[in-house]
Amino acid sequence: MPYSESQSDVDNEQKCSSSKIKRNIQQNMADKSNATTKQIQLSHIKRRPSTNSAFNDNSSQFSDACSFRKSKNNRTNGSVSPSTVESSGSSCSDGDSSSSSYGDTNLPFPGFVQFSLKYLSQETKPRIWCLRLITNPWFERVSMLVILLNCVTLGMYQPCVDDACVTNRCKILQIFDDIIFAFFSLEMTIKIVAMGAYGKGTYLADSWNRLDFFIVLAGALEYCLQVENLNLTAIRTIRVLRPLRAINRIPSMRILVMLLLDTLPMLGNVLLLCFFVFFIFGIVGVQLWEGILRQRCVIKLPDNVSAPSISFYYEFSKEQDYICSKPEDSGMHLCNNLPPYRIGPLLCNDSAIPFSENLPTRKSCVNWNQYYTNCTQLGNNPFQGTISFDNIGLAWVAIFLVISLEGWTDIMYYVQDAHSFWDWIYFVLLIVIGSFFMINLCLVVIATQFSETKKREMERMRQERARFTSTSTLASSTNNSEPTTCYAEIVKYIAHLYRRFKRRIIKKLRLYKYQFQHRKEGLLPQTPETLTLSPNR
Repeated sequence: MPYSESQSDVDNEQKCSSSKIKRNIQQNMADKSNATTKQIQLSHIKRRPSTNSAFNDNSSQFSDACSFRKSKNNRTNGSVSPSTVESSGSSCSDGDSSSSSYGDTNLPFPGFVQFSLKYLSQETKPRIWCLRLITNPWFERVSMLVILLNCVTLGMYQPCVDDACVTNRCKILQIFDDIIFAFFSLEMTIKIVAMGAYGKGTYLADSWNRLDFFIVLAGALEYCLQVENLNLTAIRTIRVLRPLRAINRIPSMRILVMLLLDTLPMLGNVLLLCFFVFFIFGIVGVQLWEGILRQRCVIKLPDNVSAPSISFYYEFSKEQDYICSKPEDSGMHLCNNLPPYRIGPLLCNDSAIPFSENLPTRKSCVNWNQYYTNCTQLGNNPFQGTISFDNIGLAWVAIFLVISLEGWTDIMYYVQDAHSFWDWIYFVLLIVIGSFFMINLCLVVIATQFSETKKREMERMRQERARFTSTSTLASSTNNSEPTTCYAEIVKYIAHLYRRFKRRIIKKLRLYKYQFQHRKEGLLPQTPETLTLSPNR
């Protein structure tokens, strides 16, 4: 059997070589895992949390790396020494202790900083009371109600009628204003104690809170000046900013305001283009029509006759709104085309009789308009002197009115009467470029930025809802739906109150029915807790 013995020897050699290869592969994998673990340990021992603006990101990455190392040590099945495990655990604990407390899940309120005003921790009673208060949804609802009440009181003021505030109405409104200011001050104090004053995640870190802070400081300055009997007119104008506090509490309005702020840089380029359009059309208008809208028809008197001498026959019109065209121009209104002079229903066609003092009759009615043959710059510009092309500033005002499509035809007719019929080309081009193109360009810029702003603000509002652990605004909902309009949120809130009232009434009716049945059967009524825990109820 030589052949079988040689075959068995070959099989044994192959088995031995394959087992050696497997042992070598396992040894290499173990060496690589040990080397990787040591590299991670060294990198974490050398790493220190930075003090720059990205401190929180570094600390979070550090904690993630520590957790990865621990899981890696567990997968090595004891390949790491106990000293290495202890050193790794100590390095992880050091990283957690030196990281920022903002967003720490181990705190009672993870969405807020650990220390407020440098000394108040989240376990301190005054601060924990404030934290519970601002995370309560009714806190923002009451604040919204006070803001609406402030809008009503501001609208009821009559400073021109009662400047000294001596009437009962003014005194009552002043009392309401004092109460509202006290509430706003108390609200700001509570939020500063709960959230902290300055830093990341604190009260003044939010732009809307800075607006509230400015309004409260302006109100305090008003009271200080009132004590000193100084002029409060300029300070009282800041009261109109109080309704702006409602913007942050209505998501749809907040998105629109942020959209306006986000589109300002892009709209700046559009406004620059509008300026060039205004400038070019303004220069053309000044060069063509300077002073023509002040042209009026006057009487060409002889040398020995003055205007007071003919006042007995004709009283000059004070308006003199008949814009005329000079002979060298091709305007549509000429002085020799004036309609006949009228005295009531009487149409005058006669000529003047020299040195006649007869009263006007059907035979002696004189058409004085036939003597107004001299077109000169004498009167005022149309619309009480506001519309003209006498300089570049007034030309821009006229161009703005034309672009707004408000009364632009009257301006075009005046220019055509004084200059030329073909001036309509100027106004048509101005409307096409300015009104149709430029305004639509602004709308395109706003529509392009709207989706990005809406997405960012929705994400920010979701983070705020998660931070306050409840619906902290009147328009917030319990789900993650998109914010709707203010009216829809008010209807949603009313429906929520109706459902709560309905559940409470149903519960009362069930309890009353249960007690009535047991009294009728002569049994003792169960307690509401027993009724609630009963499986049949």
